[in-house]
Formats: sequence, C-alpha cells, structure tokens
Amino acid sequence: MDNPALVEIFMNEKFYPPEHLESLVNDLPTSFKSKQKSNHALDERIVALKESLHAKILLRSLKKQLLDAEIKAANAKRDYFEAKKAMLSQLQDAVDSEDSSDSETDCPLQNIKTRLEEEELAAQIEERMLKEQLKEAQMHAANYEKVYYETKSSMLSFS
Repeated sequence: MDNPALVEIFMNEKFYPPEHLESLVNDLPTSFKSKQKSNHALDERIVALKESLHAKILLRSLKKQLLDAEIKAANAKRDYFEAKKAMLSQLQDAVDSEDSSDSETDCPLQNIKTRLEEEELAAQIEERMLKEQLKEAQMHAANYEKVYYETKSSMLSFS
C-alpha cells in the first residue's frame, strides 16, 4: 500500500461513484508507469552518478600514479645528476691530484730526468770532443814523434 491513490480508494470507497473508482483504477497503471519511469530514470541517474564517481576515482588514481611517476622520475633525474656531479667532482679531484702530484713529485722527477738527459747529451758531446781531442793529440804525438826521430837522426848524422 505504497500508492496514496490506493490508500485513498480503500479508505474512501463508499464516497466514490463506481465510474470514478474505475477511472482511478485505470489511472493506477499510468501512475505506476510514471513512477516506474521516474524510478528507472532515478536508477539510470544513480548508475550514471556511480559511473561518474568511479570514473573520477579512477581518474584521481591515474593522476596520483602519474604524479608518483613524475616524482620518481624527478628523483631519479636528481639522483642521476647528483651522481654525475659527484663523478665529475671525483674525476676533477683525480685530475687535480694528478696535476698536483705531477707538479709536486713529477716536476722534480721530470726536472731530474731532463737534467739527466741533458747531462747524458753533454757527456756524449764531451766524449766525442774528448775522442776528437785524443785523435788530435795522437796525431800531434805522432807528428812530435816523427819530428823527434828526424831530429835524433839528424843529430846522429852530425856526430
């Protein structure tokens, strides 16, 4: 007895003429139909709202996943650049330490090596000069010996 028209009919049966009751009874299916239509429309609206709500929840979930992915990407990018910066810093430190070790330890070694090479070159030049001087001395000695023997032979010839 949800329908108010039925309640009204049952309560007021004796006050209505039969034609009117028939018209009320005939109107009941149309009121049920309209009520069913309105219920169906409400059901459709509820279903549409539920679908909209589900879509909004899904959209928010996807937006959250996207934001999480963007945050992870930004963090990964930050970590990458921090690692790259650290690596470049370490590389720069290594280069600087090599440069400083070159300047601190290798420079004296390099200077010593250069000096040794210069001294070797000088020694080779000096050796060549000494060999040439020796040859010249030997030639002079041979000449002096020759002159000596010539002079000795001439002295012996005078005597």
